[in-house]
Amino acid sequence: MSFHSPDDALNSDDVVALIEHRQREVPGRMVIIWDGSPIHRRRVIQAFLANGAAQRIHLKRLPADAPDLNAAEGLWAPLNGVKLRHVCGDPLPHLRGELCNAVKQLRRKPRLIQGCFKGAGL
Repeated sequence: MSFHSPDDALNSDDVVALIEHRQREVPGRMVIIWDGSPIHRRRVIQAFLANGAAQRIHLKRLPADAPDLNAAEGLWAPLNGVKLRHVCGDPLPHLRGELCNAVKQLRRKPRLIQGCFKGAGL
């Protein structure tokens, strides 16, 4: 499970940089599951995949408006309802730190993560 909390909205160049970073961290083939967002269909990403990245990456594209098929959506309930229930306010770095700590705790619960994938039919 990978988690990234950017300061600003991502663009297609950012997505390519993030995938390249993951390729350095993860040996062998990777499966990337993403929604049907327009950012994922940009020419920059298509060119990146066509120039050799597709040999190591299998993309599982989900419909744009189908949160029930997105395994990551299943993680928001335990994050919002339990880990982050009493977290509020500012500044943004504090909120980001709390979110990162909550995600670290979820990583220690592989059955919960696997259940999200099963629930999404993946």
